[in-house]
Amino acid sequence: MLHGARTLNQPASIFGLNAYDLIGSIGVMIVSAETLRPVGLDFLSVVLGSLSLVAIIPIRLKYRRRIIRDSVFYFLGGNIAKGRRSHVANAIQRKTA
Repeated sequence: MLHGARTLNQPASIFGLNAYDLIGSIGVMIVSAETLRPVGLDFLSVVLGSLSLVAIIPIRLKYRRRIIRDSVFYFLGGNIAKGRRSHVANAIQRKTA
């Protein structure tokens, strides 16, 4: 049986963001703080973390039922899901037969 991804079925909080988006931005803050600390610009980690959230808001609001990877490839002009529908239909037919 095919199951949807757990991140697609989780309820969104404010601006369409969910807990994983907030955790991801905290990860961006931590990594950027550790990277920029030797240069003395570790205060920019808050800016980078906030920008990552602001950048993801339009994606989440417009493509709420899709995952971020598909949205990024859509913006870049790629066709990540080419032929995917037929593969899923064939898998369903094999499972029911």
